[in-house]
Amino acid sequence: DVLQKLQQLEQDSERRQHEIDSNLNTTKSEIETTLAQTQRDINSTLEYAQNTINTQVNSVQATLSSYIRTTQDQFSTENSFMVYQLAGTFTLLGCLISMWHMTSHLRNFQQPFVQRKILAILWMCPIYSVTSWLSLVVPAMEGYLAILKDLYEAYVIYQF
Repeated sequence: DVLQKLQQLEQDSERRQHEIDSNLNTTKSEIETTLAQTQRDINSTLEYAQNTINTQVNSVQATLSSYIRTTQDQFSTENSFMVYQLAGTFTLLGCLISMWHMTSHLRNFQQPFVQRKILAILWMCPIYSVTSWLSLVVPAMEGYLAILKDLYEAYVIYQF
């Protein structure tokens, strides 16, 4: 009886060991399958995330590049406008001072021979400053305005 029980227990033990081994192999197989599927899912999620991040980074770079260009254009425009204002202010100031001297000479026109030459010289400042300012504002007309300056300079030299 004891031997039979022992044999039965051994058989039972072997059967259970076999079942446990079978269950263990099945579980290992399921775990490996699940692990492989999880790795594929993680890799595809990672790839999707990288593509999304790269797309967003490229979008931000393009937007930033556009913003930088716009800002540089605005600064350039403001800088040019400031240069035009400053040059125009000094042009106006030079013209006013020159006109004041011209009117002073015209009010006291005692020596016409000399004062005509002085007036011709005093016209140099308004002509030079206005043509220079216009050359700055309208660069396409610079050549024509330079001719005008040169012609007036020749006229003043001719006066003497």
